[in-house]
Amino acid sequence: MSLIELLSVAPYTYTALLFIACGLGAPFPEEPTLLLAGYLCYSTGAEVPEMIIVCCVTLLLGDLIPFGIGKLYGPRVLRIRLLRYFINAERLARFNRWFDQRGDFVVFLSRFVVGLRIVSFFTAGTMKMSWGRFILLDGAGIILIAPALIYLGNRFGAEIEDLTGYVKQVEHGILIAILAVTAIGGVWAWLRR
Repeated sequence: MSLIELLSVAPYTYTALLFIACGLGAPFPEEPTLLLAGYLCYSTGAEVPEMIIVCCVTLLLGDLIPFGIGKLYGPRVLRIRLLRYFINAERLARFNRWFDQRGDFVVFLSRFVVGLRIVSFFTAGTMKMSWGRFILLDGAGIILIAPALIYLGNRFGAEIEDLTGYVKQVEHGILIAILAVTAIGGVWAWLRR
């Protein structure tokens, strides 16, 4: 079962869970996932306004996870090996300097820069930014990007379906080519022996 088929079963619920997973550091980029949410509105009949609300709320909840960890535990959390993959001492020091100079701007800008979000939001927490200020800044970024991408995914749903079909054809062609090359290589190696 593909991700699109899985999400189509319960588009609001599974999209929400996907964004919470993003906040926990799952390797799903948020921008393509927002486009996917719009496409789900096109393909399943889910309503765009409801999808926008679900995505905005769960994006914010997902962002509150690294912020809350930073606020509650601070740099001590770097002792946990798994978290050092996302946030190491060098990155944290760089963000601390940047954050001291431009704290509000960093939180707002991080919403638009893939790979900086978790570190930035964690740093905002360690620097004791208030919950309300963080929600306001991050929420402003979410409100700017989420509705636009969801609308685009819905608006260009037919084109996305065409592209998906083309990618499936190309995948099948690549698989057949790999199997053919492997078979020919195996026969050739067997004949050489």
